[in-house]
Amino acid sequence: RAVIALRRATPADAGYLLALRQDVVTRANSRSTEPIDPEAHAAWLGQLFSDDTRRLYVAENWGQAIGVGRLDVTARGTEISITIAPAHRGRGLAARMIEALVKAAPAAPVIAVVRTTNRASIIAFLHAGFTPCAIDADLAEEAWPRWIEMRRLAEPDREPDGDASP
Repeated sequence: RAVIALRRATPADAGYLLALRQDVVTRANSRSTEPIDPEAHAAWLGQLFSDDTRRLYVAENWGQAIGVGRLDVTARGTEISITIAPAHRGRGLAARMIEALVKAAPAAPVIAVVRTTNRASIIAFLHAGFTPCAIDADLAEEAWPRWIEMRRLAEPDREPDGDASP
């Protein structure tokens, strides 16, 4: 059984984070589908690391990096974003990673906004206890394909410092 641990991402993870973000499948399922300029990505990371409302984690299975998860606190709650590394997809790790991120979420409710065409993520969020709520009209702008909002109805006990490890 996979043991997922989250650790806060650091500037030393920049290369890994960029490689995951540049992955074709990741880009196809992201809000921004264009390749990312490395300098723009570095600037974005610098802003993220100094933003108290955002947390970026590297997810590890038995000490091996398997993906990245982000928690963004908004007026609506905490939004989860995930990416599983290509070599680790299809192994059922996403739902376990989502569960760990839910425990680390600093505010409820915990939501995810997923492309309706991203079957793997929808299934992972369903397995992690999320329920589809709606296709948000604000997210269905002409520039974006259709998105579905999923919400975790039952909240687990949260880690007091916002970090979650097994």
